[in-house]
Amino acid sequence: MAPVVGLLILGGFAVQWAAMARELAGDVSASHKVLWHSFRILVGGVALVLVVQMSRKTLEGIAVPLMGLALVLLVAVLLFGKVENDARRRFELVRGVLFFQPSELARFALVCYLASFYKRKRSFLHRWKGVTNPMIVLLLTVFLVALEPDFSTASLILLLGVGMIFAAGVRLRYLLTVILAGGALVALLGLRSPTVQHRLQTFFGKRHEQVERAMIGIAQGGLVGAFGRGQQKLFYPHDEIDDDFIFAVLGEELGFAGSVTLLGLYGLLFFSGFRVAYRALRVGDTFGGLSALGMTLMLALYALAHIGVNAGLLPPTGLPLPFVSYGGSAMLVNLAAVGVILHVDRHLRERLWAVIE
Repeated sequence: MAPVVGLLILGGFAVQWAAMARELAGDVSASHKVLWHSFRILVGGVALVLVVQMSRKTLEGIAVPLMGLALVLLVAVLLFGKVENDARRRFELVRGVLFFQPSELARFALVCYLASFYKRKRSFLHRWKGVTNPMIVLLLTVFLVALEPDFSTASLILLLGVGMIFAAGVRLRYLLTVILAGGALVALLGLRSPTVQHRLQTFFGKRHEQVERAMIGIAQGGLVGAFGRGQQKLFYPHDEIDDDFIFAVLGEELGFAGSVTLLGLYGLLFFSGFRVAYRALRVGDTFGGLSALGMTLMLALYALAHIGVNAGLLPPTGLPLPFVSYGGSAMLVNLAAVGVILHVDRHLRERLWAVIE
C-alpha cells in the first residue's frame, strides 16, 4: 500500500504542475483540476476498501456478471458514447465534467473472469476447453475496444489476457492459437486505421512532435528538476499534458531523482503484487493467485507503455500512467485492482492464522 500512496503523492504534484500550464493557457482553473483529481482518488479509495473487505465468495461470484456488464457497456458506448476525435470511447455522465470509460472496467472484469474460470475449470487446462471460452471472451473484448477505436487499450488487454492464460498453465500450442488469433485481429483492424498508421509512421520515421517535447523535458529536468518552473509542459496539447505525457512533466519538474523514485515505487508495487500471487498459487488459491497476478500485470503493462512512449521507446499510445495521470475511470479501476491484491493478501493471512490457531 505504501508504494501506491507514494505514487498518488507524486501524481498530485504532477497534475498540479500540468494544471498550472493549462491555466496559463486560459484552459481550466488549476485549483478546479486538482480538486477533481483529489475527488477521483477519494472515490477510488472507497472502491479499494470495499474490495479489500469483500468476502471471497462475493468477489468470485461477481466475476462473470461483471464481465457480462463490461461487454454490454462496450457495445453501448459504440452506439451512445460521446464522439471525440472520431472515436466513441466513453459516456458523458455530467456534461463536460464526469465521464465513464467502459474499456477500463473491461480490463478489470477480464482479470476477475479469467481467474474465476480457471478456478472452476482446472480439469480443462490441458484440453481445448481450457482455452475456448477464455479466448472467445478475450477476443470479443479486444474486438469491441478496437472498434471504438482504441487500439492501444485493445493491444494491452490482449497481452493481459494472454499473460493470465499462460500463468494458468494452459498448454503452449493452445496459447499460441490465442496469440495468433488476437494478434491477427488487432493487426487487421489497426492497420486500416489512419491514426494507427500515422503513429507508426512517426515512430519509425520522423519523431512525433509531442514525444520529442517529452524527451526534451525529461532531459532538461537534470538531477533534481525545475520543481514547477519547467517550460516544456507549456507546449503540450491541453488534453494530453495531465494524462498522456504526465511522466514527462514529472521528469522535468523533479528530474532524474524524481523519475528514479517513481520507478522505484512501481518496482516495489509490482514485486509485492507478484509475490502475493506466487504465495497464493503455492497454497492452492487459484482464484486469488491468478487475480493478484492479473491485476499486477495490468498495472505493470500500463506503466511500461506510458513510460516507454514518453521516453521515445514506443509509438504514441495515449495510455494513462497508473496512480499518476489525471483520469476518473482509470484511477477508480487501478485502485480497485490494488484492492484485489490486498484482498488476496488478507485472505492468505487469515488462512495462516487459522493454521496457527
